[in-house]
Amino acid sequence: MPTMASPPPAAASPAVSVDQLPPEALALATRLFEAARSGQMDILEQALQGGLKPNMTNGKGDSLVSLCVFFSHLKCFVFQLCGIVVKQN
Repeated sequence: MPTMASPPPAAASPAVSVDQLPPEALALATRLFEAARSGQMDILEQALQGGLKPNMTNGKGDSLVSLCVFFSHLKCFVFQLCGIVVKQN
């Protein structure tokens, strides 16, 4: 019986230095991390649906997911991991 070969591993995106980012990208990243800290679901939802990866990290190694958990924004956390919007009763 033939065996199936594993697909080749996806190429990892090289890390980008802050010095290489345009000011607009830095401003957007700052806004997204502030949204994660403050639980602003609308901003995070729009960015994630646009393709932003929830495991994006800042210079300290904090991800959007970890900031939502650290600041007790569990609805944001659930949305980032599962794409589920938790409705408030």
